[in-house]
Amino acid sequence: MNNPIPKNLTVTCKENGQLCNILKNYLSCCRLCNYFGYKLVVSEDAYILKSLFNVLKYKGDNLHNNIVRSSWRFAILNSDNNIDLVSNNKYSKMFDDFKDQLFFKNYNYNSIDFLYNNDLFYEIYLEYSNLFSILLGDLINKNILKEVNSFSEKYFDSNTISIHIRSWYDAPNRKKNFDINNFYKEMDKLSAKNTKFFVCSDNKKYCNELKQYQQNKGLDNVIIYQNSLFNCIETSLIELLLLSKNNLIIGSLISTFTEMAFIANYNINKKIIIV
Repeated sequence: MNNPIPKNLTVTCKENGQLCNILKNYLSCCRLCNYFGYKLVVSEDAYILKSLFNVLKYKGDNLHNNIVRSSWRFAILNSDNNIDLVSNNKYSKMFDDFKDQLFFKNYNYNSIDFLYNNDLFYEIYLEYSNLFSILLGDLINKNILKEVNSFSEKYFDSNTISIHIRSWYDAPNRKKNFDINNFYKEMDKLSAKNTKFFVCSDNKKYCNELKQYQQNKGLDNVIIYQNSLFNCIETSLIELLLLSKNNLIIGSLISTFTEMAFIANYNINKKIIIV
């Protein structure tokens, strides 16, 4: 028999990885605390969260009745609909680091990360999207949201498609998942008279290559974000939010940046193509 879930816990959100891993973890901590009535604090060494958001409380990890969470997986609950339908998810099996067994008792590699299934997980995606919207309201630099809105209003319309290219230049073991030609193929399939593509990448050269690829066909329809007024972390958040503005995303395999772009500004009609 499973032990009952303890009461009056404090959950400490600890950073691990880059921006979107950290965002997924923080939003998961928020979800768990909201559901169970726990207290949420952020680890004192949470550099990225501190630099972007006015997160309410920062404390060390050595708290009484404390659980530290640093997993990049979205937290799921036993009460969530359709979780049992994704038992033995291949993406879950790739990473043996699930940390929420205390909360989700029947874990069998059935997390929802990288599945992008509107039919099964609409309610969960919407909840995480709403939690992210609340976090964005707590930004330290409000000019980030102004920049996102100004840029998208100027360059985006209903024909704009987002493209996120994760080239894994910094992770040789995953670079085998990347082939720029797959992005060209999807652009060719989706190109129409008024189509525009907003492109961002972990390596800017690929943004320029996609732009040149379209120009070679006589098309000037690739949009790239550039602004030296924001630092690297702020620019990453801006690009993430811009990607999320469009309802069709061409994204990268096992990339949490692609995944967060799908979750942010989520709606039931949002679609994603993974290459």
